Amino acid sequence: MGNQCSQLTHLPEVKRLMKINPPLHEFIEEECPLVNRAIGSCDARIKSAVLNEFNRILPKRHFESINELLLYIEQKRIQRIDFLASVSAPRFERLPEIKFPCVPIKIGDKILMTFLDSGCGMSSMTRIAAYKLGFSSHINPAVKGLATGFGNNVNIVGVLPNVNVQFGDIVFLATFVVIDKAVADFIIIGADFMMKHRIKLDFKTAEVVFPRKVIEEKAFKFMPPLKNAAVAAEFIVSMLENVNVPRTLGFLPDIVNQRNVFVDAKINEIQVQVMIDSGAESSMMSRKAASHLRLFKYTDLRKSRISSGLGPVVVIGKIPPVPIEFDSHTILFMPFDVLYGVEFELIILGSDFLTWYGCQIDFDSKRLNIRLDSLKSYAMHQCKCEKQEWLRSTGLGSLFGAETGETDANETSEIRLDSLNAVTISL
Repeated sequence: MGNQCSQLTHLPEVKRLMKINPPLHEFIEEECPLVNRAIGSCDARIKSAVLNEFNRILPKRHFESINELLLYIEQKRIQRIDFLASVSAPRFERLPEIKFPCVPIKIGDKILMTFLDSGCGMSSMTRIAAYKLGFSSHINPAVKGLATGFGNNVNIVGVLPNVNVQFGDIVFLATFVVIDKAVADFIIIGADFMMKHRIKLDFKTAEVVFPRKVIEEKAFKFMPPLKNAAVAAEFIVSMLENVNVPRTLGFLPDIVNQRNVFVDAKINEIQVQVMIDSGAESSMMSRKAASHLRLFKYTDLRKSRISSGLGPVVVIGKIPPVPIEFDSHTILFMPFDVLYGVEFELIILGSDFLTWYGCQIDFDSKRLNIRLDSLKSYAMHQCKCEKQEWLRSTGLGSLFGAETGETDANETSEIRLDSLNAVTISL
């Protein structure tokens, strides 16, 4: 009986297939319960009965083992994925080029490029960027910790408080977390800064807008992405060799004191909170979220890849476009990359979604505006993750007001530069 069981199952091959193809495992669990039972059983009679049933249904085929049956089911799973992709293909035939909220700024006498990344809860820069800007001696080294990215850990080596950041003729004070061991050298303006200054990121007009109470509204055009090394080299020279490398990936919500923005939606009839991340090149979700939404079984492993941001990010594959229901009148389709290594449920709408649907992230009214046949507007809410004891122990508490309960709302943080003087504006 043991030999028969081994012949019917080829157990090592089955285990290997299930290990290297977890979406197939979930597909079988949900779509083929009898096959799933046969896989987990050591009763040769159950396995034989399942094989006989499939051989009866498919007389032109002859399955001699469970492993052969699994390979056939995987073919059918891929066919269903391709069908789902083809159904929504007409929606994605003519898409605008993905826009990224990347604008030039000036810090000191250096002109450089920065991303306005709503998925990064705290404004940040690398240690190398701080060195290039002449801030090495200004880093507060008492503030240290570990921040979690998309499956990566990056070291917080300190904080740079009250840095003058100039957009056009307007100067703001910003506090930056300094991180180490990132793949690229960059500076990120995070959601903390954008929420504080009520910035609007408009992906239809490709502008970042600074609402003004005292003087006129200011808008700056997004810069085009650097498509190849030659273009990047030319741009670096033109910007005094102080440009940052784009395509950074934002932090995740477990970083202390950071702010992220979410909207409520339904995916596959399940109510979820979706993070709005202007710094993410593509919309994505963690494997845990995909499983919860019963979508992981449709992950196309042929589209696996490794993406670079704060560190290498493993993308298991891509789920074909699925409907996202914001309300009964607004249902939009979007494909999702599936992330490996994120241990909690995470769903992100990235710059691809924001561009294709002409969205505006309005930190002034705290709403996500979607431009369809008519303007649709949805409330954004934030997840403010503060750990008071950790803040105090690392020194972040005094910087971010955790010890006193104060916020940064009272900071004097905006300065307009003109030919005569500098005028301070309290927001």
